[in-house]
Amino acid sequence: MLLAIERSTVQSSACIYTAENKLLLSKTCTSLGTGDAYELINSLLEDSGVAIEQIKRYAVGLGPGSFSGIRSGLAVINGFAIPDGAKVIGVGSAVAAAYAFRKENPRIDRIAVLGDARRGRVWMATFGDGFNHCHDANGFAQISKADLAMEIPAEAMIITSDWDRLSTDLQKAVPLSRLTAEPFYPTAEAVAELAIAGNCATIAAPIYLNPAV
Repeated sequence: MLLAIERSTVQSSACIYTAENKLLLSKTCTSLGTGDAYELINSLLEDSGVAIEQIKRYAVGLGPGSFSGIRSGLAVINGFAIPDGAKVIGVGSAVAAAYAFRKENPRIDRIAVLGDARRGRVWMATFGDGFNHCHDANGFAQISKADLAMEIPAEAMIITSDWDRLSTDLQKAVPLSRLTAEPFYPTAEAVAELAIAGNCATIAAPIYLNPAV
């Protein structure tokens, strides 16, 4: 079995896939500020009836995103995995967001995932047909908010988990028809399915584009 967790945004999620790569159970919560990764995973295991010894693979979202969320997710996953020598697979959270959006919108050819990089800048990862990049710090662009209109690909649909912080700038920079007009989050299910498909990082380490603030 595979257990996946994604905690790079205010919406945390975790899920379990069977040995046949079928979704068994998924849980989502919005308690990043007050909850923790262990609490979410423990609740998932209890509700699914799965013993931790049955988990042979773990997948975890690597970011970019919440410094504390990403680190706590990795720490708890490694704590579960190390005693049994289970495999830990890292998946870029921006990749997971694009993958989840494409599943809901299969006709969208190009997706731009944006996030708040602070200090007046935005990070961006763009996706066409595949999801084999942006599982580490490579492949991301950092853009001044003043340059968004010039830098975002003209044909891309734009999604962001930071809608509350970026919506004003995005609505000035691009047509409303290219915005989801609400936050879109990466999911543990997307992390799990990308890990199963082999679209993952070489090393399961947090993606930090800038020093943590």
